Formats: sequence, structure tokens, C-alpha cells
Amino acid sequence: MRKDVENFTPAAAKGAPAAAGQESYTDEPVSQMRKTIAKRLSDSLFTAPHFYLTMEIDMDQAVKSRAAVNDAIAPAKISINDLVIKAAAAALKKHPQVNSSWMGDRIRHNDHIHIGVAVAVGSGARLVSVNSISVVSYGNVCARTR
Repeated sequence: MRKDVENFTPAAAKGAPAAAGQESYTDEPVSQMRKTIAKRLSDSLFTAPHFYLTMEIDMDQAVKSRAAVNDAIAPAKISINDLVIKAAAAALKKHPQVNSSWMGDRIRHNDHIHIGVAVAVGSGARLVSVNSISVVSYGNVCARTR
């Protein structure tokens, strides 16, 4: 890991972000050591015990914000879920390293943000992809996830 840190080269400064609907990314090659670490971590999902944490979150301000947004965009109505989806997009925009994919021999850092949302339909569910979510409005998120 020390070698990875010492050999780190910052990516060249990026130009303007990708236009809405346009996908762009930067690929970062990885060392053999990082490949081995990634493989062992993914293997551990099946062989090592895991635990999951839950927490309570005070959503009073979110409820107030939702009411204000709904007043502004009436007759459309956004849900708490729509707020959470937009918050997730804002977090990915603020922390772009998280918006990455392991590609086997490289890490793909995505400049665009797409979020998949499971939506109940009949006796099942379908996955709705809200593409370029960081640049769409609450009303647009609401319309796409209904």
C-alpha cells in the first residue's frame, strides 16, 4: 500500500463536467498488489462473518423541506424517497471517488451520476435508472420513479 501512495499521480485537471445525458469517465490502472487485495476482499464476502449497522436519523428538517418543495412545485408532489435519492447524488458529487467501478485491471471513476431505484409494480418490482441525476430537478426525479 505504501508503494501505491508513493506512486500516486493526481489525475489531470478535468474540464467542464459531462453534459446531461453524456457519460464520461477516467480509468486508473491498478498495481498487482491492489488487484490481489481487491480479490481477497471480494472473496471474504462469502467466507468471513459480516455484521450490519442500522441507525436512526432525525428527518424533521427533511419533512419540512419536502413540504416547502411541494408547495413550490404544486400540483406535483415529491416523496421522502425522492429527497434521499437526490441526497445520495449530492454525496456522490461531493465525493467522486465513491462513484467508481472496479474493472478488474483498473478503477473507472465516473464523471456522471446514475442511481437505480427499485419501484414496486403489481406483485414485483422493477429497476428505474435515474440518469444524470445530479442535474435533474426534484420534479423530474419524482416523475421518473413513479
